[in-house]
Amino acid sequence: MSPDAPMSALLVLCRHDGVDESLRGQIQAFDRDGYERTINLVALQSYLDGVVPAEESASWGLAGGTSGAPQGAAWGFQALEAQAVAARSYTMAYEQAGGWNGYVDICDTTLCQAYVGANFEYPTTNAAVADTPGEVRIGASSVSSAHADLVLTRYSASTGGWTSPGSFPAVSDLGDACVVPNNPLECNPDHTWRVTFSARAIERHYRSLGVLEDISVTKRNGDGSLGGRSLEVEIKGTLGTRTVSGSTFASTIGLLSDWFAIRLNVPSGSTTTTSTTTPTTTSSTTTLVPSTTTLAPSTTTLVPTTTTLLPTTATTAP
Repeated sequence: MSPDAPMSALLVLCRHDGVDESLRGQIQAFDRDGYERTINLVALQSYLDGVVPAEESASWGLAGGTSGAPQGAAWGFQALEAQAVAARSYTMAYEQAGGWNGYVDICDTTLCQAYVGANFEYPTTNAAVADTPGEVRIGASSVSSAHADLVLTRYSASTGGWTSPGSFPAVSDLGDACVVPNNPLECNPDHTWRVTFSARAIERHYRSLGVLEDISVTKRNGDGSLGGRSLEVEIKGTLGTRTVSGSTFASTIGLLSDWFAIRLNVPSGSTTTTSTTTPTTTSSTTTLVPSTTTLAPSTTTLVPTTTTLLPTTATTAP
């Protein structure tokens, strides 16, 4: 089928969450160790046509006016092109490293990159992908090498004020909280957040520890308020203690990121010791955080050099 085929001619994947997803390319069924998986085999450019508007608003390409801007497009179009290069680099670096669980190039969720097929395709974002054909980021050490060291160009919509270190070192992001004060469209609503869990809900994830007695962050990365992102979390129960990484705890419990502080609310009149009589099963845990993501840095920090590589296909799996 032509990459330019209209939406009405595309195959539609009926997902388990009730969303109908129009997909270019082919849909394949795959048996992975007895578990059914759905794979979309799609041209890389068509894949990026779906990723870019899912990760960045297509309307940004019309922002900033055209005075002095290159290509006769608004200045905001440069942001969409940067997103296209970052998404292409991330995809190819993932593939170069062995792909997602060894059977596809990349997954289709925010664990990798958001991809919803052709549902969000838009002329402006399609143009940004088409205007950066084959452009990727490579490491400085591979500029003169026959082997391109593709950079895993992580990016995020929010950083909490500091990006998370990865392929690039952590950097301060002063614009994450608010660009235009009191304007909800220009401020990050998830810069600071709070969630509450019952102790019993947490105990379900750590049954071997018994009744929850305490949770504390024992190590941080030192970047930003609270001492930075949580690197180690200690969970103490009546049957033992376990230390997990901050990102593992956040993922297990369902937090928005690994940047958080914990406050235990113990019912009035109860003891605050760690004895087995402490009625912590009725307490709650409130998590206060200045961040909303573990993905970083933003596309403005992707800087090594550029080369041209032209793969033909990408495979994704939900």
